This record gives sequence, C-alpha cells and structure tokens, in this order.
Amino acid sequence: SGAQVSDSHVNKLRHTTVTDPADLEMAEAGDYFNASSDYAVKATRFAGGYCGYMDIGNAASVGGSLGILGETIDVQNLLGLMPVVATTIEHSNVYGAAGGYAVLADGSEGSVGYAGGFAGKVSGGHVQDSNSYNFSHIIGRIAAGGYAGEIEPGDVARVLDKEDTGGLLSGVIEAQNLLSLVQAFVPSIRNSETTSVPCGGVVRAQAASDAST
Repeated sequence: SGAQVSDSHVNKLRHTTVTDPADLEMAEAGDYFNASSDYAVKATRFAGGYCGYMDIGNAASVGGSLGILGETIDVQNLLGLMPVVATTIEHSNVYGAAGGYAVLADGSEGSVGYAGGFAGKVSGGHVQDSNSYNFSHIIGRIAAGGYAGEIEPGDVARVLDKEDTGGLLSGVIEAQNLLSLVQAFVPSIRNSETTSVPCGGVVRAQAASDAST
C-alpha cells in the first residue's frame, strides 16, 4: 500500500503437487479447495506470486494529516502529493522453480478469494516490466487470472471525503485538478507478461453461486 518497488525479484517459488479434479466441466465438478493439494502461495483473501493485494496508499489520511497546517497549504500542493501514494512496481519478476508454482486464494472466510500469477488484486498503482514466469495453477474463489485476479482503479472517493481529508479538498477542487487526481489512481500494467509451465497451466475461479451472485 503506497509502496515503491524496483529491481526486486521473487525467485524459485517451489513446485508443489496439486491434484486436479477429474472433470472440471461437469455441472457438479470437484474443486481444488481440499487437503489433497499443496501450494507455493496460499492465502485466505488475496494470493499472488509477487503480492497478494496491491493498493494505493491511504491518500485520505495524507489530507487529514495536512489539515493541521490549516490554510497554509493550497489544493495544488496537495494534489501534487497524491500520486506519491500510488504503489509502483517496476523491473521485478516472479520465477517459478522447475515444474511451476501454484497459487491458491481459498476464500475460507466467505466468497472472497482473489488469485493471480503476479498479484491477487490490484487497486490503482502502476506496474512496468514486471513478469510472472512458469505458473502451474492459479486458483481463486471470486476471481483468478494469469497475471492478476482483479484490476480496478484506486478509491478516489476516499480522497474527496470531507471528513477524511479535514475538508482541504471540499469546495476548492476544480474539474482540471480532479482529472489529474483521478489519473493518478487509474491502474496501468506495461511491458509485463505471464507464462505457464510448458505443458500448460490452469486458471480457475470457483465460488459458490446464490440468487444474486
């Protein structure tokens, strides 16, 4: 959250034995959420080869902290601080050992569980030249992806909340300033890829359905 990472690799995530269900296309297919398999990366909510959850920093708390300065700081200066809280990862790779690495977000606290070869979930922030190589299984509940289970913009609403920001942005932010602020929280992934094991990998999200989900 609000981190800056460069040239820092995850090397040789170990190969583990994952037992595949007999027929994943059946209406009542078996699943991966049992004790018969092991995973290099395992978490309840967010699991990824590099990170579980990549989020923007709490920009709202930055505003609140600056509130003690009263009116000595203007909105332009405050907006200049906002991109700093966006997480950036660059030139940083994930390498699986021979046989590939497996990732599981089991969602044991409910129908949550985001799994990805690089990140389980990305909310805002920027990734560049950062790859995940040699996965065998990416298994999640609500979302799963070879690179990331889910990618979404950061929560700009928190920044604009009057209570959280001490009112610094209330009534003084203009459309042009808002545009540059929002842009800071739109996620970007550039020059990055995911590769599976040579014989092919598995990506699956399997959460129980109900009447509304």
